[in-house]
Amino acid sequence: MCTYISSNQLWDSIEKEFSPYESRKNGNILLEEKFGSMSLNFFNTGSGINYSSCVATFNEDTILEGKYNSSISYLIFNTSANIRIESNKFSNSLDLNTNTYYKGQRFDGLKEKALYQKNKKYIFHYLVFKDDLFKSFIKDESILSPNPNSQILLQQNILLKELIDINLIEKNTRELYYESKILELTYNTINNLNESSFKSLHFLNEKDIQALHKAREILINNIHNPPSLKELAYKSAINEFKLKKGFKQLFGNTVYGFLQEYRLNKAKKLLEIDDINISEAAYLVGYKNISHFSTIFKKYFGYSPINIKKKQKKYYL
Repeated sequence: MCTYISSNQLWDSIEKEFSPYESRKNGNILLEEKFGSMSLNFFNTGSGINYSSCVATFNEDTILEGKYNSSISYLIFNTSANIRIESNKFSNSLDLNTNTYYKGQRFDGLKEKALYQKNKKYIFHYLVFKDDLFKSFIKDESILSPNPNSQILLQQNILLKELIDINLIEKNTRELYYESKILELTYNTINNLNESSFKSLHFLNEKDIQALHKAREILINNIHNPPSLKELAYKSAINEFKLKKGFKQLFGNTVYGFLQEYRLNKAKKLLEIDDINISEAAYLVGYKNISHFSTIFKKYFGYSPINIKKKQKKYYL
């Protein structure tokens, strides 16, 4: 038997408390339900960073659904049993293993399902950031791509334990202590991400990095008729091996994966303009087949292009 908890049964009612776009606030939510129990602590700094911790147990194997309505970046730290997360954006599921953390992004229209096993104690922590704030902390763009699990380091583990035990701190200094530990965890983790990224780019010199930025600009300026990899390498003055490997390392996506992502995001912005219809938006970003465009648009964003037009109460084809 498996319990399914839809987004409107739980997440929709508490999502606001975990948004980095809300004003400064902290608190606790205790849930004792048929599915099990859950204790959630949260602290919104009011400056674009939200921290939360969750301690939960489930009486049956449980699928917890979440639907998201804003763009954020996040770090999730798992200090307990393994958690599997599936989404409508990625074909492969994410296995968040014990004592690891994961960096990801959420966007308007994303749907996720987290799978929990019965009678196991789960303890995990979230750092959630306004998207532009997180990007401002990052030294190179490859860090922004979803990454495999990273091991929680000793200093991070100490900070996470201190945050779980926040109620042991005297009330008159608790809020100050709480925020200081959140900011320390933020700095520690982002600094580690930046340092590990710098080390992984050791095979690229400054000339290579400049060439890769040029390659990206060429793609952006030629979305209707993108060059082949061989042509792109020649025009960017870099060999094909470094183009493929270096592009993914620097920008977090393959050459043509980046091109598709850029086209779709540009199309979404165009569709949000009242006088641009779906056919026009598809053509303007280089798609000739509207059906194909609609299919990959829905796969990426979680909803069809027509949904944007429905919100505007116009139905263009």
